[in-house]
Amino acid sequence: MENNYDDVIERFCGYINKNIIPSFRDYHPEIDRLVVTLNETLKNASAYEPYMPVKDRYDILDAALAFMENNPGMEITGDNVKKNMETLSDTYIILQLKKDMLSNIGFESMTFLKRNNIDVKLDNYDVTYSGKISSLTDSYGKLTRDQDYLDTIYGKFNVERPQDFKGRSLSVSDVVVLCSNHSFNAYYVDSIGCYKLDENFITRSEAVGMVDKWLLNKKEMNNYDEAGNDTEMTGRKIVNSFYKNMAEVYRNRAEKGLFSKDEMLSKARIYDFLATCTSEDIINIYNSGAFNDITEAYARKALFFQQVDYNTAGNVIAEIKSLHDLESVKSVTDWNNETDSEKKWDEGIEIFNEKSDEYEL
Repeated sequence: MENNYDDVIERFCGYINKNIIPSFRDYHPEIDRLVVTLNETLKNASAYEPYMPVKDRYDILDAALAFMENNPGMEITGDNVKKNMETLSDTYIILQLKKDMLSNIGFESMTFLKRNNIDVKLDNYDVTYSGKISSLTDSYGKLTRDQDYLDTIYGKFNVERPQDFKGRSLSVSDVVVLCSNHSFNAYYVDSIGCYKLDENFITRSEAVGMVDKWLLNKKEMNNYDEAGNDTEMTGRKIVNSFYKNMAEVYRNRAEKGLFSKDEMLSKARIYDFLATCTSEDIINIYNSGAFNDITEAYARKALFFQQVDYNTAGNVIAEIKSLHDLESVKSVTDWNNETDSEKKWDEGIEIFNEKSDEYEL
């Protein structure tokens, strides 16, 4: 945001303070008039108008409305509006289920929720972290797409957890909200990837409120660990503690009669087992016989939906089977981490083709 906007913002805030009752229910019908007033303010401040794109005009309005909704009765200042504009253009928010909801629907996929007619509601979530999108980078510099942000956030909050993050490792049923210059979206962390939630899941005002709440409670949250984990634990200990917690959640659901008892107990047994595994155990599980009929069916279905022809699909399946026999899980996951962006993927293919040419010669 340019300094040239400061006077416009101050004038606009003065108009709101004089003419609009700062209560969301009361000012909501006035939104159209606010847009007109902001444009008139710009017209009267002709020196500033050339420097303010249409999008920025709505950013000012969104930031002002967010302050009004979260601070009823308080006078709006230019500094507060500018602070909210920054929040709405460069922020990610992590939401995790409240304790009472965690035992009911925590760690469930979107498919499971839809099958049981369960909606994802903001009221069921607490904010456990907020940070700046501009701080998220990979080895090639700044990220630009929502998917890049989500991949980076998922890795950050599972592998390199910030010291001031006291929530659970990012997992299924968590929500990530992205407020950037080019998007405002909320994503449900699903079994595979992330599911984009309806735009009504969270408003811009609610997002600003969540960030303010997290900043106010940050000092208290440093001493709070919802999952009951030792805050000094790292690596496999954190993962195993997480699995123990999930097993207990599913047992509780079975006892309460929530959903299918057999399904809940089956999941509890799986997580009980995973909680006893070392990193080497996990690798050994996936080495050798991991490529079973179920894995093959998923791979074949993915190839079908990508409209890959039958013979090529068969070749891909055969290649995957041979990789299970020839390469360790560690080598494959290391390779995956080295090719986790479009640029690195393309560079890897170039190197592969060069080596193939050398081999043919």
